[in-house]
Amino acid sequence: MLDICRPMLPGDKVSILRSVLIPIIVALVVLSNHAKSDYLKKFLWQNRLLVIFAPRDINSNLSLQKEIIAKSYYGSLERQIRIIEVVVSMPVKVDGRADVTLEGSKLRQEYGVTKDQFSVVLIGKDGSEKGRWSEPLGSSHLFQIIDKMPMRMDEMRERSD
Repeated sequence: MLDICRPMLPGDKVSILRSVLIPIIVALVVLSNHAKSDYLKKFLWQNRLLVIFAPRDINSNLSLQKEIIAKSYYGSLERQIRIIEVVVSMPVKVDGRADVTLEGSKLRQEYGVTKDQFSVVLIGKDGSEKGRWSEPLGSSHLFQIIDKMPMRMDEMRERSD
């Protein structure tokens, strides 16, 4: 504890800065990690999201990614994955259906994906980004990543009980 009657020493200043700045920095990091989840908050704690960004609807990477997803439907269902397609000049689709509550331009801005990029972003149930790829993502790789997540491991334990 500092004695307010004695002059402040350099070590005291460092200690005060640490006690004040560290909590502020931690709070800012937590807020910035969840800032992205605010736009997709309706999925928070319910679903994992695979957000696919494509420059146009006729895109070989988009077609391949959709094919991979279709072949792994039951694995995605088991892992509570929702598929969000963000294609320039088209409504955002969630699981193949237009969702007027989501705007592609806002999603692109939030995740830093330009209009001419193909990108796949995995978002956890907590709203944080878990991975990002510039090429189609295979289902086995996707499932391996998800199955190592603590929340998913809890889900698997609960099902086996």
